[in-house]
Amino acid sequence: LHAKFICDGFDIRYPDPMNARRYVRVDGEHKRWDLARCCEEQWPDSHDPTRMNLEFFIALRNRIEHRHDRAQRRLAEAVSGHSQALLLNFERELTSQFGDEQSLATILRFPVFVGTFTTEGVEALRTLRRRLPSGLQNFIADYHSGLPDSVTGNDRFELRLNVVLQQTRTSDAPAIQFSRWDDMSDDEETDAETPVEAK
Repeated sequence: LHAKFICDGFDIRYPDPMNARRYVRVDGEHKRWDLARCCEEQWPDSHDPTRMNLEFFIALRNRIEHRHDRAQRRLAEAVSGHSQALLLNFERELTSQFGDEQSLATILRFPVFVGTFTTEGVEALRTLRRRLPSGLQNFIADYHSGLPDSVTGNDRFELRLNVVLQQTRTSDAPAIQFSRWDDMSDDEETDAETPVEAK
């Protein structure tokens, strides 16, 4: 966001409240807009799902800093959908501002949690989530409680996927192919819903 604002000619330095002709400095460098301030500029709508996703992580970071080291694995599971949305939002912003050649697709891989493909794996993840410290559970529940459905149901705020395992027979196909349901034709939707054994 800093790079975009600088390219667009924004002055992202914080003015010194004591002297309008100077700027705040930290360790000799100009202090520049923090992420919360950047969010307000980039997404003026306070209920924009991308902005709400980033603000969720800003608030979560401020809450857990140095306090919940032992709960990291449980926290990672509890916010995994938000984390996936955060990453995809970053990819969308990066490529829309600086071109497709900046895509993260060549350096990141889609995470595959094999344990979630079994009933036991799903239950293990639910148990892990229930063991999250109550303060963090309450924070997540409180943050979600006042949000409209247009935010909580949007994949830019929290990504939840229903994965259908289907072996491909094409040798040059990527290991995982991601298809958006909303972008599929009726035939593709029918094909995706048909069990592999029936094909």
